[in-house]
Amino acid sequence: MADNEIAKKEGSPSASSLFQGENKVWLVGILGLLVGLLVMYIAMPALFPVKPATGLGGTSVVTTGTTGTFVFNQAKAQEIGQMLSDMFYVNTGSPVAVTYSRYEEQPDHAVLYYTVEGKEMPVYVSKDYTYLYPNALNVTQLKTQIAQAKVDMATLATQNATPQAEPTKTAEPAVGIYVMAFCPYGNQAENALKDVVNLLADKVAFEPIYIISGSGGNYQSLHGPQELHEDIREKIVFNKYGEKKWMAFTYDVNANCTKDNADTCWKDSATRTGVNITEVEAEYNTSFNAIADAEVAKANAAGVSGSPTIIMNGATYNGGRTPDAFKSWICTGFITEPAECSQNLTATATAASGSCG
Repeated sequence: MADNEIAKKEGSPSASSLFQGENKVWLVGILGLLVGLLVMYIAMPALFPVKPATGLGGTSVVTTGTTGTFVFNQAKAQEIGQMLSDMFYVNTGSPVAVTYSRYEEQPDHAVLYYTVEGKEMPVYVSKDYTYLYPNALNVTQLKTQIAQAKVDMATLATQNATPQAEPTKTAEPAVGIYVMAFCPYGNQAENALKDVVNLLADKVAFEPIYIISGSGGNYQSLHGPQELHEDIREKIVFNKYGEKKWMAFTYDVNANCTKDNADTCWKDSATRTGVNITEVEAEYNTSFNAIADAEVAKANAAGVSGSPTIIMNGATYNGGRTPDAFKSWICTGFITEPAECSQNLTATATAASGSCG
């Protein structure tokens, strides 16, 4: 991994991971706007008690309030209604009809009413139609944001329509799990793989490969020096004890240690999972550089810089990060699937997609 990749902001999805599986990072901002509207729906009647209507229906009416003149504009009302419909769409993925029904004027704002799935919803707007309340949401900017989100949705749909890469089938599939010890996305993938590794370790050649950079005794890991140290320790546990013990130890570290305390915390995880601390420390002291060089070479050969990346028999996984999703894909790598592949694992994910790198 290049030095400039080390410097990337933690948690920022890579271009290749942005639209993987269930990942919808681009919806977060628009979701906040929708939540704002829902808060508005609940809170604004208390902030601005509604007076009896001074004008109903779709005719243009000129009225005067204490902060200026409000002129009802049917086109503007429909434009805002369409914008609300689009907001619901980019948050739910389903079209929602939003129909203007009436308006009411208050001293310092207007209330436009829309019918949404049979229920009337008030929208509070400035008298010149520039802002929605209670937050000052610029209508033009909001329209631009929603339009971009709709484009992103179309891109997501295209990405999700791409078939999962078909791996070469072998008697014993080889699965490389490229991670960093404290990348939150990598940890989530590892945790979801726990049951899969325990189920298939006797049938599949699992190997964790730690994404670090450097050479000649000068190495780096994205989340700091203690992550680098833990990368090496976890690889030592794998080399000495195999997949199941590596998985148990790593799972415990993920649950109890951080990038700031790993150099001491790992010993408690080792004790809990039956890993010999003295043996790991001895190997760490004598083989650190050799292990680091091997990990750098493996990640570079695979062209991998993002955690997590999972490659089986030359094919890269881009599906959902749940135990059953991982198991189902790994089982496609067998020439003849073993009986274990028929066992159902949980389909519940603990986190959304993303990557470090």
